[in-house]
Amino acid sequence: MRNGWSGRLAGAFSGDPGLINLKAAVRVAVVAPVLLAVTYLVGGDVRLSLFAWFGSYVLLEFVEFTGPASARLMAYAAFALGAVPLLVIGTLSSRSAWLAVPATALVAWVVLFSGVLNAYFAVAGQATLMAFVLAVMTPGPASAIPERLAGWGIAMVAAVTTAMEIPFPPT
Repeated sequence: MRNGWSGRLAGAFSGDPGLINLKAAVRVAVVAPVLLAVTYLVGGDVRLSLFAWFGSYVLLEFVEFTGPASARLMAYAAFALGAVPLLVIGTLSSRSAWLAVPATALVAWVVLFSGVLNAYFAVAGQATLMAFVLAVMTPGPASAIPERLAGWGIAMVAAVTTAMEIPFPPT
């Protein structure tokens, strides 16, 4: 047993062989706050910044596609584009609980059961639902859709670039 700081650090991560979870957490901890700060300071729009931060967090924390780089890139692009209609539906139903509840039930059912179609759908299901939930839980008018989609797009570019350059686990 090692003593001192290095021993305690090694013990803290003994359940994480190869430090895969630690590396993924560092990836999220660096990209998401930087993206939040940059989008807020440059864009000045809170909605854009919120969706940029949350989109990068969701993709980097909950989605990790495996396989060849070309297949992974296509899967990330499909995830990014597949969430766009859900962000629009979530925004449009966000101002009425009577509309938000059935919309959420329908979207959750479709997203969760789409996981049987393909393994990539199953991997991205939770993150896709989180994108919808953010849109439906932050009330906004239809005029907020462009800022939300712009934030999502910025997040996807930054997060997909990071995920492709620093994959965990390495492929």
